[in-house]
This record gives sequence, structure tokens and C-alpha cells, in this order.
Amino acid sequence: MMVAPGRQKALAIARGPTRAMPARVGGVDRTSSRRWSGPVSAEYAHLQPLLCIASEHATDVDRDARFPTEALGALREAGLMSSLVPAPLGGAEASLKAVAGICEVLARACASSAMMFAMHQASVAWLVLHHEAHDASRALLQRLCAEQMLFGIAGIAGMADLAPVEGAAGGPGPALLQHHAEQFTLVIDGTTIPYGAYADGLLLPAGEDGFVAAPKEQYKLERRESWDALGMRGLCSDEFRVVVTGEPGQILHTARDGAGNLHAIVQLLHSAVWVGIAASALERAQAYSRGQGEAPHALMPGAARLAEANALLQMMRAHLGSALEQASSGPGGLPPRGPAFVDEMQVLRTGVSRSALALVNHAMMVCGMDGYRNDTDVSVARHLRDLYAAPLGLGSARNAAIALASASDVTPSSDILPD
Repeated sequence: MMVAPGRQKALAIARGPTRAMPARVGGVDRTSSRRWSGPVSAEYAHLQPLLCIASEHATDVDRDARFPTEALGALREAGLMSSLVPAPLGGAEASLKAVAGICEVLARACASSAMMFAMHQASVAWLVLHHEAHDASRALLQRLCAEQMLFGIAGIAGMADLAPVEGAAGGPGPALLQHHAEQFTLVIDGTTIPYGAYADGLLLPAGEDGFVAAPKEQYKLERRESWDALGMRGLCSDEFRVVVTGEPGQILHTARDGAGNLHAIVQLLHSAVWVGIAASALERAQAYSRGQGEAPHALMPGAARLAEANALLQMMRAHLGSALEQASSGPGGLPPRGPAFVDEMQVLRTGVSRSALALVNHAMMVCGMDGYRNDTDVSVARHLRDLYAAPLGLGSARNAAIALASASDVTPSSDILPD
């Protein structure tokens, strides 16, 4: 396991008291376990300490809508924040497929932690795509490796609409102001930034000029609206006014499809998170069914639903695997540039979001009230709430409006509802 240079190997995490509750009622554990006990393949066995930490705090993160600080600390300690960075810059030079696998496994322990990791890795992937011709990006990636920085993305949902305007800071929309040859100021007013208050750096759209990657000492955030959502509560996607001051060399002058490619990478890694949440729900439904079975060879309760849920999971994984192969088909194993890749990732997200919601509804029907409750080991209530972010998008009013206009595409069909 790679540890970032200069980082201590000991990770101290304060653990709060565990609430005492009745152990078992009717064969079902009434205290929702905060310790990771799910199956992990040998490929990801080294992630067990991370998964234990993320799982232990997942309930608190969701209940209190707080940032998963403990999981971030474990990710940093493992050196995973720099997974995608090329080895010459100090990173592990992992593939998108490997990172997507971590996203899926981590989502089974804590969805908010997995989504934070996915968003960070999407921004890193985009920087890696452009670092060879950009000195500022190379320097920032080297710093990311040394410090295990957390990067966020501002305004991902509305990037295509952003354009620089001339005028004073604080005007409508983003403003890219060239005061003189050695400095610029970028202002974005009213943009949603997942975990923006906790990030060490941001990737921000600069309209037709491209993007700006800035460490936190170069920008100021003014919170406009707080995040209080149905699911993904630990993502802390507050709305901010952002003011960035930096050097012109930091601006990544990308082609017009730059925002589309970034959005495509985000959707790819998001889909891995949705698959992980669905896999966790299926594991809980299978555990419940095994616990309810009486005879060794008897047909397990809900067997038909379990079979359908398992088929959905295999289909999602196959679609994700195909998309990951396409994402590695560009030069140097990086995502290809162009509309075809962007379109395929949109199809992936649409298909995975529908199938994942259907799967969790199957799991709910198998587990019954024990799946509906929040305080059991087989609860899938949080899974369902988190997954409704999949078709809606994360933090975009415009995306939500589009999703609501096509609600028939994401509403679970009648064949998965109670008979």
C-alpha cells in the first residue's frame, strides 16, 4: 500500500461511544452494525482498514449530514488520493478501472465517502489528461501526491453555460478579469461545490477560456446555501460564491469539449458508486433471506426477487466494465476525447441509475419492515435515499428539472412493488 512521502503511518481517529440497543429481535439484529463485515475480494483485501473506518462512521455521517472526515483520513493514510497521478510525478499511476473498483467497494461501506473519493478522482483524472502541456497542472499534481490533497469540482452541472464576462467582480455569472499580465481574478456566484468547505483545492470552469485549478490559499468561499438533502448527506454540497486569484499560467485552455469530457469522467465514477450501493443492498437482502430460512434445502424467502436483483447487479457491472474499457482506449490508457465517449457515459449513468433503484426496491421487498427501518443490520433505507441522487444529479437545480420532466425513466416499475 502506497503511503505519501512525509506522511506519518499512524492514523489516530476519535471514535465516539456506540449506542446500546437490544441485540436481536425475531432473528434480526436491531442495532445497525457500524463495523465492516461485508465480503471483499482478494484484490481489495488491503482496503479492509479503510472500509472498517468508513463503515463505522457511515451512520453518523448520514444522520448528522456531516463530512466523512475519518474516511478521508484513512484514504490519505493509504496514499489513495494520488492513485491516478503518473509515477514520475509521485503517484501510483493506477488505471481508471482500478479507481472505479475502489469507488464501488467503498460505496458498500459508506456512500458519501465513496462519492467524495469519486469526485476527487474525476478532477485528478482530468488534470492528468492535460498535465503534459501545462506546467501549473504538473506542479499541482506533484503537490497533491506529497500532501494527499482533496480536490473538488465547482459548477460541473452547468459548465457548458458558463462564459467569462467583463466587469467588476461579483457581476452575474463567472467573471474572468485580467487586471494585468501577472494576475487574474475569477468570480463564480452561486455554484454548488460538493464538500467545498473541506477541499484543499478546486477545479473551476472559466467559461470559454477553459478551467482553473487552484489550491485553497488562492480562493475564498462565501457560503450562500447549505446542504440538507434526502440522501448523500455527508457530501455537504453547499452553494458558494467563489473568488479565485492566480496567475494566468494556471488557466487550462482546453477545447470546447473539455467540460463534456470532465462530466463524462464524473458520470463514469459516479456509476461505480451507484453499483456499490446496489451491491450492498443485495448483500443485506441475501443475509436477511438466509436468516429466515428454516430447512437447509428450502427455497429461501424472496428467492425470485433475489434472483432478479442479482441479474440487475450483473448487468450493471457488465455495462460499467464495458464503459471502463472504453475509458481506457485513449492515448496512454486515458479516456478518449470527443462526443462519442461523452454520450456513452450518459447512457451508462442513465442505465445504472434505473437498475440500481430497481435492485434496492427488490431488496426492500425481501427484507420487509426490517429493511425499511433505520436501526437494523439489513436496513436499506439509506441505500434508497442515496440512490435517488443518481437520476437527479448532485446539486444541480437544472439537472433536477430535467430529471423531473422525464420521471417515468427513473420511477420503479410496478413489477418491483409489493404484490
